[in-house]
Amino acid sequence: VQIGVANVDGLLTPGIVGVWLLAHRGRQQSAGGIAAIMAAVKVTPLVLAWWLLSTGRVRGFVAFALVVLGTLAVSVAGAGLDSHARFLQVVAETSATGSTPGSLAGLGRLIGIAPEIARYLPTAILVTGLGLMGVLRKRQGATFSIAVVLMVFGSPSVAFHTPALLLTALVPLAWLEPSRTVSSVPAVASISQASA
Repeated sequence: VQIGVANVDGLLTPGIVGVWLLAHRGRQQSAGGIAAIMAAVKVTPLVLAWWLLSTGRVRGFVAFALVVLGTLAVSVAGAGLDSHARFLQVVAETSATGSTPGSLAGLGRLIGIAPEIARYLPTAILVTGLGLMGVLRKRQGATFSIAVVLMVFGSPSVAFHTPALLLTALVPLAWLEPSRTVSSVPAVASISQASA
């Protein structure tokens, strides 16, 4: 059903979880490869490339870049350069004027922000989030969660089902970084103590 209605978000969910688990377990190249395949299918996972790079996973970032170049070469060979140029044109048009009602730009218009200002909201959140990821680069779980949030709110095209991807922002809490334990995460520790 997901593919039949051109929705790939359901396919991105296990990919996002896989990127965290693989990177968390030191398999940077595999994490970068999966992130690249997701970015080849839907542009928004490009933020995972910045997550790999900003958290010091250079081998993962290089793998991401190589897989993106490989998929781009195969795609151009199969569909031609004109199709890709048209795709970029559609992306530019959507970013400029055609944001969906569920996007940050659409929500901005809904609350009364002028459309010519609201259209910049996804870009503003994307730039702010990428900067925040750079500042918090030592906090890998937090930056991963920010990347997932940016995949949703940094896009001018958000369907009713896209926010479900936000659940994957919780993945770092399920698989904590090696230096952290459940008792060192304040929210989890308080919940654990309350239930005991």
